[in-house]
Amino acid sequence: MSNIESLQNSSPLLVALLKLNEQYLNNEIKESRFKHEIDILNLQYPYAWFYNNLQEQVNDSVEGLKRIKQIVHDLLNFAHPTSSQNKQLTDVTTGANNALRLLNNKLKLCEIKTRFEPLPFVWCNLSSINQIFVNLLMNAWQACERDLEKACIIEVNIFEIDTNICLEVKDNGCGMSEDTIEHMFDPFYTTKEVGKGTGMGMTLVYAMVHDHGGKIEVSSTLGTGTTIRCLLPLKV
Repeated sequence: MSNIESLQNSSPLLVALLKLNEQYLNNEIKESRFKHEIDILNLQYPYAWFYNNLQEQVNDSVEGLKRIKQIVHDLLNFAHPTSSQNKQLTDVTTGANNALRLLNNKLKLCEIKTRFEPLPFVWCNLSSINQIFVNLLMNAWQACERDLEKACIIEVNIFEIDTNICLEVKDNGCGMSEDTIEHMFDPFYTTKEVGKGTGMGMTLVYAMVHDHGGKIEVSSTLGTGTTIRCLLPLKV
């Protein structure tokens, strides 16, 4: 808001300069008058301040608006995560592979271990499964990123347990405290520094898993790592 208000206050200068340039190019004013007018404008709105701050203000505003857009998008997904019409019999390993391909560049410094057991198709929304894996993998990578001296290992496992399909992501990162685990699904709760996360990633995972009639299990130890299991029933 501060950036936009500042640009709003500066906009008369830009408008006036454009008009003066147009008049000069159309030979509607003489060069001496043109120079006189822009000198007056420079006294009212110092050009140096304008061009030194304009690009930074625009960039900051765009970045802020992108974050607002993402938060609104996440909130809408949280309120209406999927529609039953969008569900179909799907191989959930497709979602894991999609997420790993999408994040390949970000995860290139990590050792990725996968174990995908042969499983029956499950009635689910593939875009939700994609997003679940993306969010879990991003959290795992960020947990490992905090300790760059330790080799990052992320395991992605999909297997059947009891009457559920288990989507499991394990990391050897920084781990979580009991307090963090207690609040990790709360909207806007984040342990990341300002600007690094919206605090909606695990909230959306919770919403999407429960939309599929599933549940989430979390096991974590500070300094050792975290295991998150999303259990989806074979029949919903």
